[in-house]
Amino acid sequence: METEKQKVVDLEEKQKVAELEEKQKAVEVAQQREREFELEKLKIQLEMQKLSQTSVVNQQLENPKLEL
Repeated sequence: METEKQKVVDLEEKQKVAELEEKQKAVEVAQQREREFELEKLKIQLEMQKLSQTSVVNQQLENPKLEL
């Protein structure tokens, strides 16, 4: 039969494990948000690049002397 001290130690260990698991989940959520942010940033950069290229093409069409 477990002693009271052993029960307390076991409870403390379980609590520490639960806290560590909670922190790990928080880290995973933060990493996922960071990946989503980076993906959104890349999408925006790609869209800006497309718009920039469209602008250059439009200028080329308006003024054939310009070279790409």
